[in-house]
Order: sequence, then C-alpha cells, then structure tokens
Amino acid sequence: MGPRPWACWFTCVILSVLTCDPMGPRPWAKEKKGRSACFHPIPLFLVGGEKSFYVSCRQEKKNVKFRWKLFQLLINFYICHFKIVKLMRNKQITFFLLLIVLIANTSCGSKKRIPTAGMESPAVLSQKFGVRVTPQDNIHLYTEASKWLGTPHRMGGSTKKGVDCSGFVAILYREVYGKQLARSSADMLKHNCKKVSRNGLREGDLVFFATSGRNKKVPTHVGIYLKNGKFVHTSTSRGVMVSTLSEPYYLRTWITGGRVK
Repeated sequence: MGPRPWACWFTCVILSVLTCDPMGPRPWAKEKKGRSACFHPIPLFLVGGEKSFYVSCRQEKKNVKFRWKLFQLLINFYICHFKIVKLMRNKQITFFLLLIVLIANTSCGSKKRIPTAGMESPAVLSQKFGVRVTPQDNIHLYTEASKWLGTPHRMGGSTKKGVDCSGFVAILYREVYGKQLARSSADMLKHNCKKVSRNGLREGDLVFFATSGRNKKVPTHVGIYLKNGKFVHTSTSRGVMVSTLSEPYYLRTWITGGRVK
C-alpha cells in the first residue's frame, strides 16, 4: 500500500487553478507591462518512480505570499502522506511478526487450550475436586477427569466399567493433551517423562509411587497432579478419586514426579 498518484494529480489541478496563468503556461511569451512571462518550475514528485511535473506561475507581487503559503501547505501534505504510508507499512510488518510469535507460543505451550464450550464451570469443578479451580486452570483436564470420578478399579481396564491407574492416566492425556503415553506406570516414567521434584510439580505433571514390590525405585502406581498438593488417580479400593500428596501413605511410597516430554 503506498501513496496514490491521484492525490498528486488532484493537488496539481488545485495548484494550477489557484496560482497559474488562466491562459496556460507560456514560456515563449514576451514580457508585458506589469506581468512577467518567466517560467518558474515547482517540482512535485509522483510516487512509484513517476516523473516530476511543473506548474508555471505568474509572478504577481500581491499573490506571492499566498502562493508561497499554498506551496508550503502542499509540501507538508506530501510529507505527512509519505510518513503515514511508511507508518502503515511498519505496522503491517509488526502485525505479521506479532502474529507469528503468537502462533509459535500457542503451539509450544505446555497446556492444550481449547474452547470452554461444554465444559463444567470452575465452581462445580471446585466442589468435585476439593480444590479451588479458576478459569486460568486447564478446565479441560478437570472436566475430563470429573467424568471418571467414582469409576471402579479394574486391572488392565480402560472403560467406565473399570480402569487401572496407568490406563486412566493414558486416556486423560490422550483426550486433554493429545499425547500417547505408555501403558504401564514404569514405562511412562522411563520413556515419556523427565523427572521433577515434589516442589517443582505443575498442573498436568505425573506423580509416581511404589505401592507394591520390593524395588522401591520402580513405580507401580501413577496419577496426574492438579494443584495445591492434590492429584487424581485410580485407587485399588475406591476407584478414580482425588488424593493429597501429604497423606502418610503417599509420602511413604513417593518416588518422583514426571513432566511429559
């Protein structure tokens, strides 16, 4: 987008009407009494490499000041015109750069943001999970997890009739984050996660426990961290539920947190 030639031509016409000899440019005319036939060019450059044009003006003393002010006004018009166009070009470039940055940040974010249409309200989710849920939290995660609350535990299960801990985590991650995780808690930690300390946990991180077996470094239980020490998981006795990391049982069996790669 640039200055338009019609603006230059329009200015030329106005200048010609107001300041030029009604008989037109006459550089060949002889000087007459009280009138000068000299030809004074006023270059006004057109846009896009177009040639300059000239307007012949009569030299009448009583109109010199008026013409000079008019000429200054036209020059200022062109200067402002070019500045505005330059600013618009810079704004266009800035707009596209900002658009690219926003798209990059959105695609690289740790949370999968989707429209909240059909989601449960933060107030309802807060009651279900026993933690204050705000619009800044991943409402999709809480909504999907709430659909499974109370589902009974079943080893190897992956339906609402029964699900185990790793199956529950894998399903939620596929639905909420669009990521495919390993089917067992040990493989999740080994292949899908980077270890995170208890104090460094964030929403959506995995929490691993050694609830059975002699090797206390190999996880046999996994859940998804929410906030304020709360995590959702599948308990063998109570099914899908919300628990707290500070409970003695989970303090005793804690291994590590895991951030999905």
